[in-house]
Amino acid sequence: MRSTVWLRYPWLGFAAALGAIALFGAKLLGFVLALQAYPPLPTPMELRDVASTEPGLGAWTEITDTTLRCDSLIHAGKSNYFASLSDPKGATAHVLAEFSRPEDCRRAVASGKLIGVRLVEPLERIRPLAPGMAWADWPTRVVVLRDHMGPRDSRLGVWLFSLVTLTMTLVAVFYWRRARRMSPG
Repeated sequence: MRSTVWLRYPWLGFAAALGAIALFGAKLLGFVLALQAYPPLPTPMELRDVASTEPGLGAWTEITDTTLRCDSLIHAGKSNYFASLSDPKGATAHVLAEFSRPEDCRRAVASGKLIGVRLVEPLERIRPLAPGMAWADWPTRVVVLRDHMGPRDSRLGVWLFSLVTLTMTLVAVFYWRRARRMSPG
């Protein structure tokens, strides 16, 4: 009967499981920290403040004074749609809103609320995603409001990565016990 490498050399399986625990545990910790950093409700901010402040962890924000036009969405990649935001007077604030689908933009306009997580991205990363935009006067760091991110995503991440980390812990215990049984002595 042929056995796999993992069963013949259980210390190798144990080491791989420990590596997976460290990797998934670190990701789990990131989700837990982000979830704790989110306020109970999105923080209302004016567009000029969104553009001028560093977001930090848990920057769940509602922009209160923006004009959002869904007919000017730029499709980027497989599932990203970008819209440049302007204040009620029409001045561009160098802030992008990112949506997963065009319907999400229309929903935001209909509700009058633009809510998402603020992140700062380097212009070099954003520029190839939306080549149709005029980037000449944009700063090298761009504030992006991602409407599809928030506490709900972090809660989902905590659950999923907890399950994966627990599973890998059980795998590590299995290999550790097998290795102890196979070791001479």
